[in-house]
Amino acid sequence: MTFTNAIVYNNGMVIWVPPITLKALCNVNIKYWPYDEHNCFLKFGSWTFDGHVMDVTPMNKTNPGLLKDIWKNTEFHITYINVTRDVKYYDCCREPYPSVTFFFKLQRRPTLYHYIISMPAIVAIISSLATFWLPIRSNNRFILNSVSLIILSLLLIFLGIQFGMSSFGVPIAVRFISLTTLFVGLLQVWITIAFNTSQLKGQIPVWAMKFTKPLIQLYRNTEHESIQLTQSEQTADVTNKKSVAKHPNAEDLTFIVDKLLFIVFTFMIIINSLV
Repeated sequence: MTFTNAIVYNNGMVIWVPPITLKALCNVNIKYWPYDEHNCFLKFGSWTFDGHVMDVTPMNKTNPGLLKDIWKNTEFHITYINVTRDVKYYDCCREPYPSVTFFFKLQRRPTLYHYIISMPAIVAIISSLATFWLPIRSNNRFILNSVSLIILSLLLIFLGIQFGMSSFGVPIAVRFISLTTLFVGLLQVWITIAFNTSQLKGQIPVWAMKFTKPLIQLYRNTEHESIQLTQSEQTADVTNKKSVAKHPNAEDLTFIVDKLLFIVFTFMIIINSLV
């Protein structure tokens, strides 16, 4: 045990500043991480001496005076402090037992997390949306969406290590990145299906032509879709496109579904960010 000095005044007041580290009890709520705010308190009193023997009173009850002497933390900053003195009487004893409680609010500094969490997530989402505007038979779609999926997965791993597996509640940011990772994973499945479906030689059924033909004429861009083809494939592709107006094929249907999924994917991302 380390002995420390105390300042004793002639009126009986004693000032003792022990060199100890105190752990505060906090109501942790990480739902709005990294903009979370926590309510904490420290309570001081005696279990062995009553108020007639040892009285506990705060030296300074004003918030500016308390905040002035607090060392700044790089992750949290204290936004509010309040000091209350309470005197409690127990059933066993008639003597008063005073205590002093410090209530304070901690708010996280979110600036760092904007760069290591928000920016990579935004880049990954934009990259996934950009895959819809690449040719269906382009290998760049696989690469770009795979990179987005890896980035989001690494962010989830980092957040899992950051919070631990025993944290109370799920932050909105973690839920957003988790669902976005699911959407990007499903998009990877669709890219695989679209790549194989676009190479089928079958034609769209007659009953579906009246629905697909206007969309093909409105959205299809032959030059854009042929940019990734070889010279021989472009020659065959141009020959096949001459009959598109009469007999749309599987590639045309895949193109329409791909653009519709772009709208659905964008809508799901927006809903996920608002919920």
